[in-house]
Amino acid sequence: MELVRLFQPGGVVRLFCLLVLRPGRLSEPRFSGCTSGGMAWFQSHGQWADRNYADIAPGDAIFFDWDGSGNADHVGIVVGVDETRVYTVEGNSGNDACNYKSYPRGSSVIRGYGLMLWP
Repeated sequence: MELVRLFQPGGVVRLFCLLVLRPGRLSEPRFSGCTSGGMAWFQSHGQWADRNYADIAPGDAIFFDWDGSGNADHVGIVVGVDETRVYTVEGNSGNDACNYKSYPRGSSVIRGYGLMLWP
């Protein structure tokens, strides 16, 4: 990732996701924009799921649409799920910190999921 992109909106979030995934040497997509990069990559590789996807797994990317525009405004990493909620870790998420968060499954703020499909 180019250093200048780190300081563009969302750059810290994308760097956080990359750093979390990289230590396991897992093959992850690299992208610089949530909608133009992240969503597009997962969609073009057949690894995109909408907000109502039932088989969310830890490690999947979760994309958010805060303003209802249809574009992704933020990205995080799924760390767990249960019958009613999806649990995430997100960089640059309140007070410029990394935070664990949870959302109701199927929430309107969830744009969709990037499925990692790791073995």
